[in-house]
Amino acid sequence: MTAKVGRAVGLTWGGVAIGGLQSKTMKLNGAPIDVSNDDSDGLRELLIAGGEAVLDTKSIDLSLSGVVVDETLREDWMNGDTAKTLQVTFASGATLSGTFCMTDYSEKMAYKEAITVDVTFQSSGAWTYTPAA
Repeated sequence: MTAKVGRAVGLTWGGVAIGGLQSKTMKLNGAPIDVSNDDSDGLRELLIAGGEAVLDTKSIDLSLSGVVVDETLREDWMNGDTAKTLQVTFASGATLSGTFCMTDYSEKMAYKEAITVDVTFQSSGAWTYTPAA
């Protein structure tokens, strides 16, 4: 298996490429269903079906950081336009797309340095993952 380069991963927000990114972190979350009871002898038991845990809630969180090259994300935050289609295009050509909410936006404006940004997106509803062809 060949290693992948992080800069080859692209993101679009509402169809517009997010530029200036230096770091992208994706966290896939799942909340399993706990079926522990008096008969579990004090051990946790999760609902298993077909050999895999049944998840009550599945979510994706994306954290991005980089240099501010345009003001699209800040303007969207200020205008309350914080839920849009976010698409991730992986280095392999696979894509992840769905509605995401911008839940956190911060800028660092240090003296004599480029303005940097940290942004967090959380999935809302279903998403689509399309493997590379």
